[in-house]
Order: sequence, then C-alpha cells, then structure tokens
Amino acid sequence: MKHSELRAIIAEEVKQILKEESNNYMFFANLKTIKHAVDAMLQMDPMLVDSMLSDGHGWALDHIATSTDDIDEVYHFLNAKQ
Repeated sequence: MKHSELRAIIAEEVKQILKEESNNYMFFANLKTIKHAVDAMLQMDPMLVDSMLSDGHGWALDHIATSTDDIDEVYHFLNAKQ
C-alpha cells in the first residue's frame, strides 16, 4: 500500500470518528495506523527483516520494545476500567 493510500484511509477514518463526536479521535486514528503498520510488517519476509535488523539497525528493535511497553500499559489501564 502506498503512503498516499494509507493517508486517505486514515483521513476517512478520522472523519468517521469525528462524526461520532469523539473527543479523542486521534487516539483511535493512531491505533488504526499502528495496526496497519504491524499487519504490514508481519506480512514481510521474516528472514529478510531479521537480516536487516542484524545489519546495524538495532534501533528498530528498541523502538518496537518501547512501543510495546507503552501500548501494553494503555491496554491494561483501559481493560481494568471496563
């Protein structure tokens, strides 16, 4: 999927959320962006990704680790409030 196509999907989702009068529409838009990116990365060739990560791109491992921690924290907060 091209970057412009992703932006169009996100823009449409944001419009829909705004129609529902959400005060935190960016929260939901960001979740959709994260989900799309994760789904796309999981479709990539694992051996190729592993090779790229092992070739001096450990920063990507760090970003995923810290993002996982942050998302997990928000998830547990929201889940406990239900």
